[in-house]
Amino acid sequence: MLGTKGKYFIDTIKLIAYRAETAMTTIVRQTLHRQDDARSLLRSLYTMEADILPDDDAKTLTVRLHQPASRCSRDAILHLIGELNATRAIFPGTDLRLCNELVSQQNLPRSEGLTEWQGGKGCGGREGQKKGFTPEIMG
Repeated sequence: MLGTKGKYFIDTIKLIAYRAETAMTTIVRQTLHRQDDARSLLRSLYTMEADILPDDDAKTLTVRLHQPASRCSRDAILHLIGELNATRAIFPGTDLRLCNELVSQQNLPRSEGLTEWQGGKGCGGREGQKKGFTPEIMG
C-alpha cells in the first residue's frame, strides 16, 4: 500500500499527464472536423508503432511514427508534430533534440498535406534533415 507521500506523487504525475494530453487535444482539435475525436485520436497515437532514431552527429532523436489509417487523422497528427517540433525540446539526460515525423511523409506530394515545418523548420532546417528528403518536397 502506498503511503500518503507516494499517493501525492502518483496523483501529481497523473495531473501532469492529463494537462499534457489536454494541451495536445487542443492542438489536434484545430484540424479535426469532428472535435470530439481528438482524445481518441491521441489514444491511438500513444499505441502507434514508431521508430526511434538517434543521430549523434546531428544531435537529434527522431521519433518516426507509422502512418495512421485515415487522411484526417494524418493531417491532425502532422499538425501536432509540427507544434511539438517547434518547441525544439531536448530529450532528458541527453543533448539530443526531439524531432517527430511520419514514416513516409517525405514521399507525400504537397497537395497531400505537406506543410512548411516538414522540411525541418522545427528540427534544425537543412542541417538536420534526414536522408530521403528532397528540397523540392520540403518547400
